[in-house]
Amino acid sequence: DPERALVLHEQGLVLRRSLGDRRGEAMTLHNLAALFDALGEPRRAAELFERALALHRETGDRTSEAATLSSWGNALEQLGAPERALALYEEALALRRALGSRNGEAVILANLGWVSRTLGKSEEALQRFEQAMALAREQKRPLSEAEALLGRGAILADRGQPARALEDTLRARALAREAASPAREAEALYRTALVQRTMGDLDATRASIESALDLVESIRFKLSSPDLRASLRATIQAYYELYIDLLMEHHRRDRGQGADRAALAASERARARGLVELLAAAGAPPVAGAEPGLLERERALRQALKVELWRGPEGAGTAAGLLDRYRQLEAEMRSASRTFALTSPEPLSLEDLQSHLGGDDTLLLAYALGSERSYLWAVTTGSFASYELPSRAGIEDAARRLHRLLASPDRRAVQRQVELAAAELSRLLLAPVASQLAGRRLVIVPDGALHYVPFAVLPEPGDAAATPLIVGHEIAVLPSASVLPLLRRERPDPPSADHRIAVLADPVFDRNDPRVRRPATPAAPAGTARLLRSTVPGGGRLDRLTFSRVEAQRILAAAPPGTGLAALDFEANREKVVSGDLAGYSILHFATHGLVDGERPERSGIVLSLVDEQGRERDGFVRLGDLYGLDLAADLVVLSACRSALGEEIHGEGLVGLTRGFMAAGAARVVASLWDVEDEATAELMSRFYRGLLRDGLPPAAALRRAQLELARERRWESPAFWAGFVLQGDWR
Repeated sequence: DPERALVLHEQGLVLRRSLGDRRGEAMTLHNLAALFDALGEPRRAAELFERALALHRETGDRTSEAATLSSWGNALEQLGAPERALALYEEALALRRALGSRNGEAVILANLGWVSRTLGKSEEALQRFEQAMALAREQKRPLSEAEALLGRGAILADRGQPARALEDTLRARALAREAASPAREAEALYRTALVQRTMGDLDATRASIESALDLVESIRFKLSSPDLRASLRATIQAYYELYIDLLMEHHRRDRGQGADRAALAASERARARGLVELLAAAGAPPVAGAEPGLLERERALRQALKVELWRGPEGAGTAAGLLDRYRQLEAEMRSASRTFALTSPEPLSLEDLQSHLGGDDTLLLAYALGSERSYLWAVTTGSFASYELPSRAGIEDAARRLHRLLASPDRRAVQRQVELAAAELSRLLLAPVASQLAGRRLVIVPDGALHYVPFAVLPEPGDAAATPLIVGHEIAVLPSASVLPLLRRERPDPPSADHRIAVLADPVFDRNDPRVRRPATPAAPAGTARLLRSTVPGGGRLDRLTFSRVEAQRILAAAPPGTGLAALDFEANREKVVSGDLAGYSILHFATHGLVDGERPERSGIVLSLVDEQGRERDGFVRLGDLYGLDLAADLVVLSACRSALGEEIHGEGLVGLTRGFMAAGAARVVASLWDVEDEATAELMSRFYRGLLRDGLPPAAALRRAQLELARERRWESPAFWAGFVLQGDWR
């Protein structure tokens, strides 16, 4: 139960600091880091290991220092820094031997074996693994022996000795099972599958990789936190990639067995099972007697506690108070003995997916990127086809190149480069389905860096005039095809006719803003201010979005009289969102800054007013975690903010951004931006979008397309940097 372990370690860290127990604090930091590492968050783990190491050295705990050096090296290796990892492993090994401590030496030797293999030092790696194996057996440490066996098996497979490699991986699996370690057993099964595939035994390979996936899914199912689930899925993406590639190989050998359909289902399971479960859980009623809001309170307290813990010792006082509140809440939850219903729907079958497309005028294109080859599945109500594409590296390089050019401030200078980059990406992604595009709405299910791509900009494949897709197609994006029926479920309390739209715009970010009436004496920076200063370039200062006020006025002018809510200036605040005041509106529009922390997605959010009328600092940050606790009936959420669609790129889960949070809160669709969209251009686009939506009765996807086409036809806004940044994610109807 790793999530419960995290809670206990976080509480323990507060107590260690309050007692001034530096040695105990270092130990707890190490344990927290090890948990994050196991859950697929090596960057966060590396930061905590570094803190723990400094405390070990301060307190003179050299044995613990050696353990942390080795573990920190493992996190750095996952982050793609093998040379730095090697240096830490060697330092840890030397320290162990200087202390005469053989405890833990087998782990360090195995780590040295893996990093040596990464660096191409095969013989040295083999020696390290065999040394680790002998030592682990001597000390009766089965998991350490299993790790060494897996390493030696990998080297033997590299050398073309699959039979010997298979012996090692099977023995490693047996040891992991004896030690009751499902994660290590899953790794052993995955490596067994790799060897079996080189031996040409596809049936055995499939059995092994399916067993590995069953094990890791059983671990993931125990996690209630969507962030932790997503992170764990990132660590096993290679398992899914192998499984999908294997199924498509079956399809190439025998096209009549439906293996390509199974591959699409596996891709769906890999891509966004966590989001499907999150949405299902958000819509599932609690069991009899359950009190609404208890889980949300627990989540909010944990988030607040986590923020103070990350501040370090200076947050100890605040954290101690939060810990007391958390204990009281835990007691309340235990005494009530409440549980919440959680359904775990399987990915949609192909037939169900086709029925949800709603007509042959819609073409769904689902992508799965792989290290050796990628795949595309094209689905309409009456057809299904699969295609092989180039490797992940080539596609993602092209996607990132296009995104960088579109986000460039020197828009006119790079226009020709944008056209060339868009044409190249269109060739890679759309050429196989060129004959199926005409006259159809395109629903894109992206993978990896394809979430950064505004498909509207890509030219029709093979079109000499390079006509952008938006000219002939309505375009929508889905994080997963399987979420479609959940996004379309009937809302229990649909918004009333007089609650059409709520607009939050032009918040107050700075006490020097002229809207502040009587500036108060500056106070110590609040937690939000510290967070922004560590996240926003230029010391955390956010510029006022002047045109967001114009944007709000134009939007409300398009709405029927008496059906809109305007929350401007100080009224555009966090309390307005988290209090539930917006729950009755069918459209929510946020015209403000959106911030994304690529390393810690839980610190992503929307920035609203950061000061009150007297200039006193207030918490104005609506975090990703806040959204999971909301209960919205919104048909549409519009994030007219910078980079609001970009979250941490987690392979298998796509970009965990604010769009996911609003979908989890009940929104059927979200319009959000892919880059820093210019303020005035955004106001112009949004006024036209809402004119189509509210006055002309167009569906959201059609209204967005018309507004973007109108801007693209005007010389001032013709660069796609001005009009293509906004994408619609979710139900296009």
